[in-house]
Amino acid sequence: MPSILSAETENSLRAAIQEFSESPGALIRPLAVKYGVNYNTLKHRLRDRKRGNRQVGGLNSILNESQEKAIIQWIKDQYYTGWPVTTLIIQEAISQLRESKELPTMKWVRNWLQKHSKEVIKSKMKPMDSRRKSAQNPEIIEDWFTQYKIDLRLEGFKPENIWNMDETGFRVGCPHSQNVIIPKGEKQVSIEFLLELYK
Repeated sequence: MPSILSAETENSLRAAIQEFSESPGALIRPLAVKYGVNYNTLKHRLRDRKRGNRQVGGLNSILNESQEKAIIQWIKDQYYTGWPVTTLIIQEAISQLRESKELPTMKWVRNWLQKHSKEVIKSKMKPMDSRRKSAQNPEIIEDWFTQYKIDLRLEGFKPENIWNMDETGFRVGCPHSQNVIIPKGEKQVSIEFLLELYK
């Protein structure tokens, strides 16, 4: 797997590439020395740029430093609110930060996550225990709605003040076993753990 460059190195590479583009007589080696970047890395980046291939998995900087921090914090927030994200969701979130709205490659996402492995890691979400499933008793649900109707009358809510939320865009039900991204050092994710967050 190719190495992942720091945001500082990526910024230096971008500056060297920009100067190379704006100065017809510029040579690669002196630019590499001037900006403190690896000669071969700069040469390959310029070659890829010339071919129009700006997205080599994990090497090119799609996000700036503040965007990277924001995505990492968002991944953590999703975990702590009970909805840990998958790599597919992260891929979509990153695309929303790009001016072109283009999806990064999944290879790029995996390499980017590896780069931030000191902060977030992949974990296998365990499905709900069969005993927990059997506890979802229809009578409990019916009791909830009965109490709901009583509360509506006690609080004096009118029908025109009750809104139905379209579930589009919301996660419905509990996901099955799958890989999710969570903060490093946190416990393995299970459906029971997620449900505990809402108590």
